[in-house]
Amino acid sequence: MGNHDIWTDVNIIKTGLGESRLPVLRNQGIALDVGNAQLYLAGLDDVWAGRPDLQATLSDCPADAPVVLLSHEPDPADDFSLDGRVSLQLSGHSRGGQIRLPFAGAPVLPYMAWKYDMGLYRVNDMWLYTNRGLGVTNEPIRLNCAPEITLIALVSG
Repeated sequence: MGNHDIWTDVNIIKTGLGESRLPVLRNQGIALDVGNAQLYLAGLDDVWAGRPDLQATLSDCPADAPVVLLSHEPDPADDFSLDGRVSLQLSGHSRGGQIRLPFAGAPVLPYMAWKYDMGLYRVNDMWLYTNRGLGVTNEPIRLNCAPEITLIALVSG
């Protein structure tokens, strides 16, 4: 869940996802079999508007499974990377700023997306990818910041 999901009506979002048979991972994860190994997909509750608990989220993680953490806001990656179990954090929230000026970047970014506003970053020993998303907020405009759907191929390291 993101901050707007929680502020608007989290139950409608949960119901819609449930009807589509998509699991809602709020401070929990799921081990996925990938070939002869496992990958742990962990969903953290929204850092800004929810009640995130990284330890609870990773409590059922198999010992040798790489962790992909879904965390709506990207900037808390500085803290999450210190845990050592998370290999990749996938975030959104920023919309890339929606408006990007040449040589200056985004003039306005949302709280908790000031540092890692879009793209791929290395944060300590963890990777972070912040997706620009498809939508807008407040001002219904995008300038020099195209909507994005990202395909990420995970390979063993």
